[in-house]
Amino acid sequence: MAAKQAVRTTRKRRAREEMLRVAAELFRTRGFDRSTMEDVARELGLLKGSLYYYFDSKQEILDEILIVPRQHLLKRLERTVASRGSAREKLRQAISAFITAFDIEYPAMSVAVYERFDRGGEQGEQVRALRRRVQEIFEQIVQDGVDE
Repeated sequence: MAAKQAVRTTRKRRAREEMLRVAAELFRTRGFDRSTMEDVARELGLLKGSLYYYFDSKQEILDEILIVPRQHLLKRLERTVASRGSAREKLRQAISAFITAFDIEYPAMSVAVYERFDRGGEQGEQVRALRRRVQEIFEQIVQDGVDE
């Protein structure tokens, strides 16, 4: 019984990830405002109602697209800052982490960087806080290099 539940959970997670990937690509190419849930469903070969099993709204999809890749990048950057090595080496690693994030999380990172979302609310603040923290880490590494 537990094995069947694990398989269902894995399938649902993969389906959700595919939906996010397709939505991110649509948001990247058409823009968030010009993309609809119907567009996302059509690209996936689903009925629009099927998306609502996984997401409450297009905004929820966007929130995940904007937040999750930044959280992954932030974890990589925090490991870099905590590591041993010179500021020069940390800067190289941080830049590499940023480039790798685009490679791994594309097209979501593209949406996160190029689309401008000045939203209020909890999700908007979370996006801004993640953006600030990434910037602070880069500034800290550069300042450490100046101080060395």
